[in-house]
Amino acid sequence: MIKVFTKSHGVASCWIALALLAGSGCKKVEEIVAPKLPDATQDGKNTFGCMLDDKVWVPYTDHVLDDKMDANYSSTSFRVSAEQYDDGTDHTQFDLYVTAANVQPGTYAVGQGFSAQFERQKKGGGSIDTYSTSTGSLTITKVEARTSTFNNVTSRYTVVAGTFSFTAAAPGGQTVVVKDGRFDAQAF
Repeated sequence: MIKVFTKSHGVASCWIALALLAGSGCKKVEEIVAPKLPDATQDGKNTFGCMLDDKVWVPYTDHVLDDKMDANYSSTSFRVSAEQYDDGTDHTQFDLYVTAANVQPGTYAVGQGFSAQFERQKKGGGSIDTYSTSTGSLTITKVEARTSTFNNVTSRYTVVAGTFSFTAAAPGGQTVVVKDGRFDAQAF
């Protein structure tokens, strides 16, 4: 809300809004403005978050038709992708992959079924830095097939939830450290 307000009405209006929010007694301004990690749930809530170099990273996009998170599951593979995309900032994206003879709850280490990629594209379409995993793991805590019906249309998906942490490096030698990662996906 504040982000849109800032873009359309300028910095002075943002300060007025923050002052009003601070005086409302409902929540601290820091709780409204600062992102926090989502709870580690297992209900198919389509949540994703982690600590990226000791800063909270959660997906968002300012494009209505663009999904900020996407997941695919089959008995032999699982992929979850999440992005931060805003016309005014860098574009960042995580892609986490698990491949195994039978993808079920358990821990998958880098080189033993788990791989990940983090990508950062500079504002305005500049260079793209791709970081690939060197160490780390992903733990799947739940795999559950579900069916839902809405307006006589049946949809089948799989809830896949878990945690992850890893270190990744770009070809130029830069590294990123990812900790306290969690996801709760509806995978199709």
